[in-house]
Amino acid sequence: MISNTLRRRARAALAPLSRPPLRPVPVPPGEPVVRAEGVTVRRGGRVLLDGVDLTVRAGELLALVGPNGAGKSTLLSAVSGDLTASARDGADGGSVRLFDREPTSWSPPELALRRAVLPQEAVVGFPFSVAELVAMGRAPWAGVGDPAEDDRIVAAAMAGTGVSHLADRRFPTLSGGERARVMFARVLAQDTQLLMLDEPTAALDIHHQELVLTIARTLARSGGAVIVVLHDLGLAAAYAHRVAILSQGRVAAQGPPGDVFTAPLLSDVYRHEVEVLPHPRTGIPLVVPLR
Repeated sequence: MISNTLRRRARAALAPLSRPPLRPVPVPPGEPVVRAEGVTVRRGGRVLLDGVDLTVRAGELLALVGPNGAGKSTLLSAVSGDLTASARDGADGGSVRLFDREPTSWSPPELALRRAVLPQEAVVGFPFSVAELVAMGRAPWAGVGDPAEDDRIVAAAMAGTGVSHLADRRFPTLSGGERARVMFARVLAQDTQLLMLDEPTAALDIHHQELVLTIARTLARSGGAVIVVLHDLGLAAAYAHRVAILSQGRVAAQGPPGDVFTAPLLSDVYRHEVEVLPHPRTGIPLVVPLR
């Protein structure tokens, strides 16, 4: 499935490195994978994050929730290492550690072997096929992993996300939901312990929303760490081990959904009255806006 051309491109990208990337050593379950302390981000004179503390451990799925503009995507960028100090426009204080090291201490290939990031929007400049795009998730493993495993991992990622039948389709011809699932398959093919997903369910129907979060929860159960930005509080309550509720760049509360999803807090954060009711069968909190 992975063409020799793609393999050559991956090897060429790694050629300028002075040393081969360090292979990842999995973090044991329960140990911190991400640790952020006092993260503050300013941009254009506006504070986007204000002293945020966040820890994510191997074996858990953490959901970031909150209203528009609360700082969820900015926090994801900061803890992923994609938001560099020079891009913070006057960020002061705070630190982020990934796998017990500052993100900048990892080379880009080493970081790509340890964490995969799914952004909100998929921007693809060329009409690659679905199979080619998903296979690009294996690029960080060129020269490090076993090439015989590449095809198996790519095929499993496509099958798991339900896009195998789209393998020969060109990406620009896909619907919004199909594109979202293809890009999710791509980060799964990257095969990292830490997965960071920014609104992965936004363009999906109910079936595929449940599919994506079931996969994410399964990865956490197998020892991975997942951070996912969600707007659907019902999905966050159903799948997250913990949630962090952001409001105006700060963490208003964090903990298990059953503890922090309260009507007074959510009504205040979202500026709309809600009720929080236990599901009659599972007891999982259901957040219902008052209309």
